[in-house]
Amino acid sequence: MVKWVRITQNQYFGVFALGFVFFILQELPYIIIPLVHMKSNPLMEMQDKSALLNAVEKILGISCVVFMLFFVRGDVKWFSLSTAREIIFFSVAIAAISRILHRLDILL
Repeated sequence: MVKWVRITQNQYFGVFALGFVFFILQELPYIIIPLVHMKSNPLMEMQDKSALLNAVEKILGISCVVFMLFFVRGDVKWFSLSTAREIIFFSVAIAAISRILHRLDILL
């Protein structure tokens, strides 16, 4: 983590690597779709119903990425599995992700 400017007591303007991971996860469909040759591309051919809704969606999406990338806490760490509660939550998250991937036939 890189901290540049202190904003509040524990909040900093800086960069945290986990923000880059979240950014890649958000953009993953747009990275993969060009590699898959499909007759119809549902992501690129979506029609916008409302210009206002489209603008608000873009503004919120960009601000979400900016917050994930550049606002960090001073005492943050990747994650720890030191307590039973953290182990349980981590296990549930991994089980949910593997279930979703299995339903999508990505994980066998």
